[in-house]
Amino acid sequence: MNNIIHEKDLAWLGFLLCFSFTLFCIFKASKVAPGKETLLAYVLTSLINHIIFTSCGMTALFNGTMSELSTDTISRTASLNLEDMVQLSHYAFAYEVFNTMAAIVIPEYRTGEFLGHHVLTVIIAKFSQTQGPDFYGYFFFGIASLSTMTLVFVDIFRHGPAYLRDTFPGVNKVVQVLFAVLFLIIRATLWPLVSLVFWYDTVYIIRYPPESKSPYRPYLFILLISNTFLSCLQIMWAKRICSRMMKILKKSPQKSEGKDD
Repeated sequence: MNNIIHEKDLAWLGFLLCFSFTLFCIFKASKVAPGKETLLAYVLTSLINHIIFTSCGMTALFNGTMSELSTDTISRTASLNLEDMVQLSHYAFAYEVFNTMAAIVIPEYRTGEFLGHHVLTVIIAKFSQTQGPDFYGYFFFGIASLSTMTLVFVDIFRHGPAYLRDTFPGVNKVVQVLFAVLFLIIRATLWPLVSLVFWYDTVYIIRYPPESKSPYRPYLFILLISNTFLSCLQIMWAKRICSRMMKILKKSPQKSEGKDD
C-alpha cells in the first residue's frame, strides 16, 4: 500500500460527512423527527453507499465478470486491478471509516459487534484496493449489500416521523419482511456457502503460492480471521431476525381475531 489514505478515499469520506451533516441540519430545522436527526442522516447517507455497492456487485454478476473470475482457485483469489473493483474498494474503505465514526457518535450503534465489524472491514477494504481478491470482493462488498439496502428503509420507518408508520403500516411491514427474506437468503445462506469456498481457496493459496503475483501473505490470514468473525455476526443477526419475524407473524393472527370478534 503506497498510499495509506488515497485521495479517492478522502474525497468520498468528505462527501459522506458533508452530506450527512447537511441532512442533519435539514432535519433539525424542520423538526420532522426530534431527537432522531443524527440517526436519520446516517441512515439516508448509508443508502447512497449500498445502492453503489449493490449496483457494482450485480453488474459484475450479470455481465460475466464474476463468471470469468470463478474459473479456479488462482482466478478467484487474484487481484487484476479491475477499475470497478478498485473503485468499489475505495468506496467501501471510506464508507467503513464513516461507519466507525458513526458507531462512536451514535449510542444505538456503539456496540462491540458494530465497531468490530466496521474496523475489520476498513482493514479489508484498504488492502483490497491492491490485493483483491476481486471475485470475493464483488460478493462480500457488492452483492451482500442488497439486503443491507432494504434495511435502510426499515430504519427510516423505525427512526423517521411517526406519521410514516401510521400512514403506511402495510409498507412498513412489507419492507421488514423483504429485508428478513433477503438477509436470510444472502447473508445466512449464500454467505456461509461462499465463505466455505473462500476458505478452501485461501488456505490453498497459503500452502501453494502461485508462481505469478501472489497475494500478501499476512493479508490472507487477516481475511480468514475476519471472515470467521463476520460470518459469526451474520448467523447471530439471522437468529435475531428470525425471532423478530416470528413475533410479527404471531401478532398478525391475533389482530385479525380481535377484528372478527
